[in-house]
Amino acid sequence: MPPTVYEPSTTPPSSTISVSATSYALGANSGHRICAPEDLNIDMNIAEPEVYALAYFRELLTPGGIIIFDDYASMAHVAQKRALDAMAAKLDAAILALPTGQGMLIKA
Repeated sequence: MPPTVYEPSTTPPSSTISVSATSYALGANSGHRICAPEDLNIDMNIAEPEVYALAYFRELLTPGGIIIFDDYASMAHVAQKRALDAMAAKLDAAILALPTGQGMLIKA
C-alpha cells in the first residue's frame, strides 16, 4: 500500500506527514480491520504540530515502527528539536540524531 500523505489545515502548505501502514484483521471472522502505522515521516517545520504528531502517532505505531523527523538536527530548527526531545522524554523514548540532519525514533 502506498504511503498516505496528510496535510493538516493548521500547518503551512509545505507541511506533510507521510504514513506507511498495514491493515490487520481484528478477528478470524469479524470482517473488521484496523490500520496500524509502521513508519512515519514528519516534516511540518513548526515545533508545536510536530510535537502533537509525535504524541498522537507514536501510540498508533506497531512495535519496531519508525518515526523520521525531517529537520530534527538542523541548526535552523533548534526549537523543534528541543520540543520533540521534551515530548519524547515524557513518552519514555529517545530520538536519535542522524548525520542527514533528521531524527529517528523507534517504538519499543
